[in-house]
Amino acid sequence: MSVRDEICRLHRRAGFGLPIADLRRAVDRGVGAEVELLLGAVPAADPWDDARLPLVPRNRGAAVYAIHTWVETMVASEAPLAERVAWMWHGHFVSALDKVRVARLMVDQVRLLRRAGRGPFRDLLRAVTIDPAMLVYLDLRTSTGSEPNENYARELLELFTLGEGNYSEADVKAGAVALTGWTLVRGEGSAAFRPRRHDDAYHRYLGRDQVHDLDTVVDALMAHASLPVWIASTVAAEFLGTADPAFVAELAERFSAAGFDVGELVRAALEAVVTTDGAPVV
Repeated sequence: MSVRDEICRLHRRAGFGLPIADLRRAVDRGVGAEVELLLGAVPAADPWDDARLPLVPRNRGAAVYAIHTWVETMVASEAPLAERVAWMWHGHFVSALDKVRVARLMVDQVRLLRRAGRGPFRDLLRAVTIDPAMLVYLDLRTSTGSEPNENYARELLELFTLGEGNYSEADVKAGAVALTGWTLVRGEGSAAFRPRRHDDAYHRYLGRDQVHDLDTVVDALMAHASLPVWIASTVAAEFLGTADPAFVAELAERFSAAGFDVGELVRAALEAVVTTDGAPVV
């Protein structure tokens, strides 16, 4: 495969393609230099104007503006990997405007993913859990100690961190209770913890005792053996299309050794994109 073909494939996987003039410059730099350039680039300045994103539901103009602005930013970005990683997390930590209804909340969630998407996974997971758009989408804002809602607690285990078969129904129930108390500040679009809405009793969760709140839930998840494999499989699917279990296991080991730093996991995936030895490149 030629250098040009490798760089084209790299930018299809790590970004959204390259204009011809940029492709020529990338070929001159070489594949290794292009990988480092992608990894080192930081997201562009925040492209949204909050004056055009009122905190009101079902505002079609705000919705169109929010979506158009991000798509335009992704296509034109000089840091395409940052946008591609945010796009990946947007699909992984699923939420949608049809239920959230307020475009500003969805934009704020994308801002979070752009800002924190390549940092420590623990920080990202904690922030996503109490992100206002997520609180609405998976109903955690309505969950109380007396009436815990299990929607987020279930998706947290099944889709976001461990995968099906790696937890029990008792874990779902315990997690739902431990995560109670988080809700929205009316008219502000921000999250707040309300102790009177929280059940602070200790529960057994994923084999751990004394789990009772957001941080102890996140700690239990981060300690679970299935988490690095599940997240590595997510990153491998995004950047490699498919990858065999042995390769995912290698990525998971590198992710764990790096202290669950997403940036290191992304680096490992991009290195696989541009090599033909050993790794399942597509």
